[in-house]
Amino acid sequence: MQISTRRSLFLALSLSLTGAGAGANGRFPAAQQVVIGPGLAGVDVMALRTTFGLVISRDAGQHFEWVCEEALFAPQEPSETPDPALIVGADGTVQYGFEWGVRRIEACNISPSPSVAERVIVDLAADPSGETVYAVEGIPGEANGVFRASTRSLVFEPLAVPAPSVLFLTVETAASDPQRLYFTGLDSATNAPRVMRSDDAGRTVRTLPALAREVDSAFLSGVGPTDANLVFLRALVGTGTALYRSTDGGERFSVALRFRGPMLGFAQDAARTVWVGGPDDGLFRSDDGGATFEPVSNFAVYCLAHHAGALYVCADWVREGWALGRSTDRGARFEPLLRLDQITGGVACGVGQAVGCDARWPGLRQFFVNRNADASVPVFVRDAGPRDAAPARDVVRVDAGPGDASVRDAGALAVAREGACGCRAGAPGRGGAFAAVWAMLGLSSRRWRRRSGRSR
Repeated sequence: MQISTRRSLFLALSLSLTGAGAGANGRFPAAQQVVIGPGLAGVDVMALRTTFGLVISRDAGQHFEWVCEEALFAPQEPSETPDPALIVGADGTVQYGFEWGVRRIEACNISPSPSVAERVIVDLAADPSGETVYAVEGIPGEANGVFRASTRSLVFEPLAVPAPSVLFLTVETAASDPQRLYFTGLDSATNAPRVMRSDDAGRTVRTLPALAREVDSAFLSGVGPTDANLVFLRALVGTGTALYRSTDGGERFSVALRFRGPMLGFAQDAARTVWVGGPDDGLFRSDDGGATFEPVSNFAVYCLAHHAGALYVCADWVREGWALGRSTDRGARFEPLLRLDQITGGVACGVGQAVGCDARWPGLRQFFVNRNADASVPVFVRDAGPRDAAPARDVVRVDAGPGDASVRDAGALAVAREGACGCRAGAPGRGGAFAAVWAMLGLSSRRWRRRSGRSR
């Protein structure tokens, strides 16, 4: 496949998932992922990744400012750059990884990390304190590495470099064990999904047993906050999604919940409560560490995060009137936290001053104002209410069974993002599916030309 074809296919996939619209990259504006804290003592930093850049609050959601894609990715074109992996460091800086390394946003300054300046970073994961960040790269056919840095210095050191056939997709840390890391990826020779683990903080990486044959690809959703052996994966299965769960450190996985559509939200608290959701299937909650789930509402979920006793959700802002909401009753009700037309303005950060992001904000804001004025849904505290009469979901626990070494369809990766983390979904969250599409289909010709002259 020629580079120009790869890029065209990637753009077509991206646009098909989100629709054309007012974004600088041609996508309709939408919220994708929210990352909160830990930040400085007493300060909640919120970073909302959207299809038109980052929206950041440094006062626990009282005010939000916009950092446009031109400022985030310059000198690359926003349309040639996937959605970035996202964390918040212990010092309150917002840090993101993309196909040209890792950068940080501090106040109104955007600065790169020279140590990974030309590496294709597909995902980031921070430890619970936000002091340490891990990065993974994903380039087909190359020996992709694992890197670690202090979030305060952002100077990365190389750790493990698995076999060249490993194409990383996501990385996650274990809150209860600083030595434990999990990874997902693809075998670049067969496209078969891979789950990997490190028990020595990334110095060595071991490939775990294969996943079930039905799995097309897998992305880390989270690790149990008090149990390093409890691992959750979001797996693409046919036209739907499945949440996979392991209680033995990834040696075996079983299906905890199936979705008709994409699973875009995952969150958990220290009390073994787990929330998952998607735009087609609504919101589910587990009170037993993800062993079983019950439906909470038919609310269309586009991301989830839990922080300091509150559950946060990304919503369809056209339908709901707001993009980011918060629940203090475990997801029964959500109150709006951010309407897109309430963003206080564009921040002229770094090269943003040259590209005029701040000057472009009034027009984008008017788009949100006009669209909200046209929408019939008022802004109100939404009572989740009972679920509709949608077909019951499969909630099963079965042995994942042997894996399948057959070639996977790279096109199956084209699904709306988890983030992260992470959905985080990631990811990413977080890195997630767009990072995977980017890695599988290749990078822009400019990117490849620049890499070809650099020794590793």
